[in-house]
Amino acid sequence: MNLRGYILGTMAANLALVGALLWQGARMPGPGARGGVSITTNIVTEFAPEAAPRPAVVSVPGSPPFRWEQIESTNHLLFLTNLLAIGCPPETARDILDARVADDFRARLRELTRPLQARFWDVAAAGQKFDELFEEPELEKQIDLLKAERTRALAGVQGCRA
Repeated sequence: MNLRGYILGTMAANLALVGALLWQGARMPGPGARGGVSITTNIVTEFAPEAAPRPAVVSVPGSPPFRWEQIESTNHLLFLTNLLAIGCPPETARDILDARVADDFRARLRELTRPLQARFWDVAAAGQKFDELFEEPELEKQIDLLKAERTRALAGVQGCRA
């Protein structure tokens, strides 16, 4: 078969398909429509109201239920004591407290080194070592004090471990 016959055949098939679509559309007129193609869609959206999540309630036999705010404290030793008092296993209480101490001191170190972030790209572009950023005597002193305070806090917690 030559190319001309192939093109004529595909055109005839396409015209037949268009005619079939128009004929089908004329057979099923929409409401209030006279001829043409109408499309009807139904979209149903259902919203199931969800109840607000209730805070977890843990109760130790013989004691009233507690809320997390009642046991939380910025004093690490008091926080550990409160965790143990509600029946938290000592291993879990230590893990919670270790993470709390690490987070507290990481945030304080981030705030302490925030002014250095602006100079980071200057040091990188100059090809200097990044250690030079921390060679300011006042900053070194503050970082050392922060490390010592963190060590004391962890030692105090470890001394109270059951």
